[in-house]
Amino acid sequence: MNYVAVGLTLSPTSLTIEEGNTKTFKVKLTGQPRKDRTVNLSSNNSDVTVDVDPDTTGNQTTLTFTAENWNAEQTVTVAAAHDTDKTDDTAKISLTGTGITAGTVTVNVADDEAVGLTLSVTELKMNEGSTATFTVKLAEQFGDRTLTLQSSNSDVIVDTDPSTKGNQAALTFAAAEWNTAKTVTLTAAEDDDGADDSATISLTGDRITTVPLKVTVTDNDRELILSETLLRLTEGESGSFRVKLSHQPPKNVTVTLTQPGNTDVTVDTDTIKAGNQNTLLFTKLNWSSYQTVQVSAAADLDTDNERASILLTAVGEGFVTKTGTVTVKVKDSPFLVSTDKLTLVEGTSVTFTVQLGTPPSQGFFVTEDFDLWLNPAFTFDADPDTPGNQTNLPFTSSNWSTPQTVTVRAAHDTNRTDESGILYVLTLDQSSIKELRVLVLDDDIGMTLSATSLVMDEGSSKTFTVQLAHQPGNERTITLSSTNSDITFSPAKLSFSASNVAQTVTLRAANDPNKTDDTATINLRGAGVTSASLPVTVIDDDDSAVGLTLSKSTLTVIEGASGTFTVQLAKQPANGRTVSLASNNSEVTLDSTKLIFTTSNWNVAQTVTVRGAQDSDKTDDSTTISLTGDRITAGSLAVTVMDDDDSAVGLTASPTSLELVEEGASGTFELRLAAKPANNRSIALSVTGDLTVSPATLSFIGGDSGNWNTGQTVTVSATGDADKNDETATVNWAGDPAIENLAGISRITAGSLPVSITDNDDTAVGLTLSPAPPASLTVVEGASGTFTVKLAAKPAKGRTVSLAVSGSPDVTVDTDATKDGNQNTLTFTTANWNTAQTVTVRAAEDADGADDTANISLTGDRITTASLAVTVTDNDRGLSVSTTALTVPENDSRTFTVALATQPSDTVTVTLAQPTDNPNADITVADTDTGTAGTQNTLTFTTANWNTAQTVTVKAADDADALRDTATINLSASGGDYTDETATVTVTVTENDTAGLAIVQATDPLAVIEGSSATFTVALATQPSAEVTVTLAQPANTDVTVDTKTGTDGNQNTLTFTTSNWNTAKMVTVKAAEDADGSDDSATISLTADGGDYGSVTGSVSVRVTDNDRGVTVSKASLTIVEGSSDTFTVKLAAQPGSNVTVTLAQPTDSINADVTFDTDPDAANNQSTLTFTTSTWNTAQRVTVRAAEDADGIDDSATINVSATGDGYGVANKVDVSVGVTDNDRGLTVSATSLTMPEGSSGSFKVKLAAAPSA
Repeated sequence: MNYVAVGLTLSPTSLTIEEGNTKTFKVKLTGQPRKDRTVNLSSNNSDVTVDVDPDTTGNQTTLTFTAENWNAEQTVTVAAAHDTDKTDDTAKISLTGTGITAGTVTVNVADDEAVGLTLSVTELKMNEGSTATFTVKLAEQFGDRTLTLQSSNSDVIVDTDPSTKGNQAALTFAAAEWNTAKTVTLTAAEDDDGADDSATISLTGDRITTVPLKVTVTDNDRELILSETLLRLTEGESGSFRVKLSHQPPKNVTVTLTQPGNTDVTVDTDTIKAGNQNTLLFTKLNWSSYQTVQVSAAADLDTDNERASILLTAVGEGFVTKTGTVTVKVKDSPFLVSTDKLTLVEGTSVTFTVQLGTPPSQGFFVTEDFDLWLNPAFTFDADPDTPGNQTNLPFTSSNWSTPQTVTVRAAHDTNRTDESGILYVLTLDQSSIKELRVLVLDDDIGMTLSATSLVMDEGSSKTFTVQLAHQPGNERTITLSSTNSDITFSPAKLSFSASNVAQTVTLRAANDPNKTDDTATINLRGAGVTSASLPVTVIDDDDSAVGLTLSKSTLTVIEGASGTFTVQLAKQPANGRTVSLASNNSEVTLDSTKLIFTTSNWNVAQTVTVRGAQDSDKTDDSTTISLTGDRITAGSLAVTVMDDDDSAVGLTASPTSLELVEEGASGTFELRLAAKPANNRSIALSVTGDLTVSPATLSFIGGDSGNWNTGQTVTVSATGDADKNDETATVNWAGDPAIENLAGISRITAGSLPVSITDNDDTAVGLTLSPAPPASLTVVEGASGTFTVKLAAKPAKGRTVSLAVSGSPDVTVDTDATKDGNQNTLTFTTANWNTAQTVTVRAAEDADGADDTANISLTGDRITTASLAVTVTDNDRGLSVSTTALTVPENDSRTFTVALATQPSDTVTVTLAQPTDNPNADITVADTDTGTAGTQNTLTFTTANWNTAQTVTVKAADDADALRDTATINLSASGGDYTDETATVTVTVTENDTAGLAIVQATDPLAVIEGSSATFTVALATQPSAEVTVTLAQPANTDVTVDTKTGTDGNQNTLTFTTSNWNTAKMVTVKAAEDADGSDDSATISLTADGGDYGSVTGSVSVRVTDNDRGVTVSKASLTIVEGSSDTFTVKLAAQPGSNVTVTLAQPTDSINADVTFDTDPDAANNQSTLTFTTSTWNTAQRVTVRAAEDADGIDDSATINVSATGDGYGVANKVDVSVGVTDNDRGLTVSATSLTMPEGSSGSFKVKLAAAPSA
């Protein structure tokens, strides 16, 4: 047949798909064909597949276009499979067919392997207003990649190319430059706040593993701002300065003021609280508002002017190190006033006191003079007990220090203005004067609260605002209190300035264990403010929500009529409940929108009437009645209002009648509405006769968007009876009675469908098969066999037998070999019922060596079911090996099994051996038959045991190397039609040896005395595969050297090991050179192996060098001192230490001579006994003075001074002794007279004694 070629319209003609995803394109013909056209789709890349019908199993690859649908686009789904490479793919989809002009769609597949990123830093810190950089490169080489960088903080700016105008935010890596680091510049912009900033730089991109970079920006703006840094006060008075922050902090900042060292000057940050407070709290809201600090100068008895310094320290976010200082200068005053300012409320009075600072030399008077012309409403009185306002205060030498009281009063007025004035206190001679500023707060200013009452849940918080009703002339402070301790508030005080901004108060309701709602009153009081209060109700959270019990879940009413339902609580509540009802449709109204339940009537049902309004349309209305309330589990009721103007509608059945066979037979028909109704319709179905129908009801949706004209399926089933007569029955339909009866009108025109039922008492007939079961049919794989079928008895009517195969898919049946394809039915009439009909059974070739089985079932209407078993003898031979890859631990064995794939014709012998050209002596087939003496390497299979697996044991010998061994075991069969059948098992040995260096040293670390040497040995831990060279690196400490061959000039640094001498230890000599210091040294010797599978093996030896230069040098080893005098010697170190060394002098504890003392520092109090030497003063001699005290005896003394050093390795070994000999100065004779005069012939006397106690 000749076709006129038709072209294809493809949309689009190219696709880009990410690996693992799908996309679609559309196909239609460019012109209308005369005959159907089939389009075949194919892909030239197996990873890219096409499917024209994803809902069908497998990939469908043909499209059919007819003369009717030729220009209707058909969709083709293209799928890109995952693969293991990292390369983008391409494919071409070819569209061909007879009478089709071929077309192609190009597909580009983007590989989905994500690549990681390598950043030079993972965290970056920078200062506000500065820049910083980091670098980025790809972690692996893939294809081209583009990164997008984005900062989470607009103050931290990213730029990938500062040389280009503007801030660039992308980096592109070509495949060849994947490991070339690219620089990113970050700029931290200046801002107005004082907070540190942070940001996260996200690096994202297609097929990029996202990496974040954390950035921290240290702010440079924070300071404390002081209104004054110098404050001048007069003794006995107070002054103030103010403090605020320079920038908004992100968190609270506390400023602490240090009380001055001069206790006559004190600071107070909150004059309302008792005592002097010394902290100011700044938040994110009040940071820019000045806070006042009061400074007071106390009176004292001296006449000196004084000064003090106040230190302010800010602690908090970014203000840890910010400080400020205020200097206070105090001028002495002849008299003291208790305050320098007075504040009182209109209509009240306050007092202050006056006293002298020092006793007067004569009578002293202080007078008060009030500046009355400023404000005549202020009065003052120095003596209320005396009529009139007294203005003088007399002081004498006896009462000068007793404070005298002055009372100041402010009268009521009718305005709302704060008033002020100055009260002067001065001496009569006006040589000293002080001012008192008087402020009178008007008492006519009220408060405006944002709420008149509050309701809140227990455990929650709510806010309200407070504002003065009128702008105050001066600051007002309002104090809050609660009548219930369970309701707390914050803040406790509010301060209002002339700006009079509304301030927020937060209330918190505490949880309590009871279930009772709470109440409280929040009272607001303040000087110069009209008091206010706020009632608060707290809903208890332990009184859980209560459900509702409704008498109905749905309600249907007729337009213009009404219906009712009832409501009650599901359980008794702890507190009363109010239920609110609402309709979401204005045409459905309720007679009550609120129901009140108490703890008594909670279970008494309350009736609600629902009314549907009359309207002019023909549409049913619907609404939902919602029932809600506090601590009420919400409920709802669906209401339908049926329109009374919507006329009846008929139904159309298709087909218009049914024919069924009784006893289990069924059939279907469809019903749809004959015309579009304005509203939904419900259909009730019923039957007459021996029928059942399902479903029993149908629902159709009316209106333009409804399914009224879409057929709905009804299933009709015939039930059996005892007679043999055919019958007739009907399926009837009408409107749903529940709705029709309610409305009182008919919305459905009733109808019916006739059903004819054919009797089925013509009994079932059996089948006769040859071969007859339980015999089976045997077929050789790739061949066919036959069996015959006939009826076992003559039927009343003809019969059709259907054949189906289960089990092996390789088995098929054909009942008529003369026709194309496999036929699967046999037809018997009342004439040929006993004529055997032949069925052909075929067994297809398959790749396995196993026999197959199948079962052919024969069924039919009024046929007694029969079946025939089929056995397929396989024609595939082979060796079945349990594994083709075997892993054996070194010095151990493992097994695998062997069997034949099919039954042989005779005995089969399987021989196992390694290849002769590459055997591995360490791997052996240990035995194929442990029951026979010796090592067997053959397996024997008979026609009986051919499929019984036989075990082969493989052993891996222990060797000295660390190499991973492998081998191949070949299996070859002979005999019983298995000649030339082979198999292979690969053996891998798990090594139990690890390559390493065997280092032996006498000590760890290796001990070497300075100026001498020590040795250690090196050998290999395992036999190498080739020669190994071990290289020893000379240590970084050049005083320590290594030599592997002392008999050769110079220091050698390599050791060579072969496959034969690998475990023979070789000696390494380590020398420690003499140096000038007295410090011990250390070093590390690194060993690196190369060659013979030792390429990654390293080792190290730690060396400790003990110095031989340390010592203490004294200028004299002995001293001789005359009693009552002193002598000296000097001390220094013998060698330069690595750190400070302390020399201590002491006499031995068992022979201390208290008359001999020493001193290392005569300029210091008492006798010092230590000397300190540094790395620079170690060889500077330091002097020690030794003294011998006078004693009463006449004996020479002696002593020993131990001189010992500690630090930098000095110890007991470095001790020296200095011996001291003391020559006594007390020995002699004492005589009472040195001359004697006496008369001639007379006598005289004198006395003699020792000058000192003798030793014996």
